[in-house]
Amino acid sequence: MRGVPLGGSTRYNGAVLMRRLVVAVLAASAVALYAAPAQAAPLSGVLATDAADAPIAAYAGTAAWSRWDDAVGAYRIMVDRGGSVRALDVPSSSRPFALSAGRGPDGATWLVWVRCADVSTTEPEDCDIEGYDLGTRSPAVFPFAARPGVSEIAPAIHDDRLVYVVSAGDAGLDRVHLSALDGTNDRVIDVLPASTCGLSIYGECSAVTRAAALSSAVRGDRVAVTSRVSTAAGDVGICGLATVRLLDLRTSAVRTLDDAVCGLSGQWLTDVTFDADGRLWWRQGCAGDESACQGTRAGPFRQTDAGLQRLVTDVGSRLASVAVARRIPVIAARAPRTTAGCSTGPATTVYRCGTVMAIAGPAYASVRAPRETLPPPGYVTVRGTSRLLVLRPPRTMACSRGDVHPKAGATLWAGVSYVNGPRRTSGPAVPVRASSGGRTVKGTVSKGAAGFEGQITSRLDLGGPAKACDRTWTLTYRPSGGRPIRFGVRVLRR
Repeated sequence: MRGVPLGGSTRYNGAVLMRRLVVAVLAASAVALYAAPAQAAPLSGVLATDAADAPIAAYAGTAAWSRWDDAVGAYRIMVDRGGSVRALDVPSSSRPFALSAGRGPDGATWLVWVRCADVSTTEPEDCDIEGYDLGTRSPAVFPFAARPGVSEIAPAIHDDRLVYVVSAGDAGLDRVHLSALDGTNDRVIDVLPASTCGLSIYGECSAVTRAAALSSAVRGDRVAVTSRVSTAAGDVGICGLATVRLLDLRTSAVRTLDDAVCGLSGQWLTDVTFDADGRLWWRQGCAGDESACQGTRAGPFRQTDAGLQRLVTDVGSRLASVAVARRIPVIAARAPRTTAGCSTGPATTVYRCGTVMAIAGPAYASVRAPRETLPPPGYVTVRGTSRLLVLRPPRTMACSRGDVHPKAGATLWAGVSYVNGPRRTSGPAVPVRASSGGRTVKGTVSKGAAGFEGQITSRLDLGGPAKACDRTWTLTYRPSGGRPIRFGVRVLRR
């Protein structure tokens, strides 16, 4: 079915923000169909069977996806609002749109996406953030996130806040930005992993030297980002570690909710989004062998107070994207391999057989949380002596025990490994202690088993918020026959 364009074109910038808010209130009755998504019929069933293989978006009673249009020879954005599917009146693209949706400053549903100037390469460059206000049916532009020669990607919107990522390209560290929609208070937020302990063959923690953000979400004072990171310490895995990270802007606390070492399946984590209850959703994708996207790893996943849950579907590794409209999951799935004519056009780069489906009666399966056997990001293994490596805590850490299921209080990790040149060897136990004011917590990093080569860790329970948080601690290692090794760490207030 051919789409019907939605609306006209109005430039959005900071100077018109307040005028738009006033106009939206005065003209609410004129645009009630679009400005009041709560009145739209709930999404249900199959929404499309001709979608591109690309990220979809959903919010309130709206879903959006990319569709190839033969008439223009490019992709267009399709929008479903209460059962009425239309094409958005914005320029088409030679690439599918990576879409995200959220509530805008006028209370209506907004869409945001990325448009790139250079589409001739596998990794396009000079990308800008664009958007559309479905309440006033007008495009939105963000000059601060559309700078020449800079690639801004992975946008997310909620109320008057925009999250986006400045890409570092093939090498370096991406930067996650949080800004008002008029560009004021644009700042880099600390949500990407600074280190990882999951990529070293010795279990040691290394600083991240490459971080690529893949998707983002914002809701109130919480920002979530999925990324793929690697280190310069001889990573285990072909393409690093994928992570889902959640930042509380009020306390600066960051949690890692999920991770996946990238192997032959080319695993990544993406499509992070919040539902109406504030639960965070994401999925695991596979670029190569799809075995790591089957079964219990097929997703989508959501984090609840009771723990991690997986949406039960029958699409398996054909899952291409996930979004959530209020509490209704919306998924996109590629067609079965036996379906003919899905990949067409020059070099078969055009995909047109994706199914977009809203699941009105979802079923969920609980997923057992992984045991916390490695320190969370922020810890780095450094040389303590010529024969000893020790685990250095971050300068600041959240007031919470654990990453996946945080509890009030704080835990401090310690770790030791012995070295003989490039080799790792066994060694004696090392006493450790954490002290703050007149309070001291003691522990021991135990010795390794015979022939063990790698880092041994232990944890010091600093106690509940009143005893552990909003204070500075000193972690002290006391190796046998050596001088004490000390590090300072500030535990944030709760």
